[in-house]
Amino acid sequence: MLSLSQLREQYLKNEPMRDRNETYTAISKSIKTLNDPFTRLLEPSRYSALKRGNQGSVIGVGLEVGFGEGTDSQLVVSYLGCQEVALLS
Repeated sequence: MLSLSQLREQYLKNEPMRDRNETYTAISKSIKTLNDPFTRLLEPSRYSALKRGNQGSVIGVGLEVGFGEGTDSQLVVSYLGCQEVALLS
């Protein structure tokens, strides 16, 4: 297994990075060597789309719901009032 500095050196020396696309390709290749399904490169356009898709707000009635004692029936445990929560704004 390569150390981080060895991996960086390998890609700086061996991968062509003459333009943005070649640089993204080199970064993607280096990330793939981590074998981590949760680590990936988000190029600026995809990152912008992700941010746009995650912006907004949620409005709810503010109920806490639970189960009745000794039964599977759901019931309102408490009322918290109408609330608005901002998401990644």
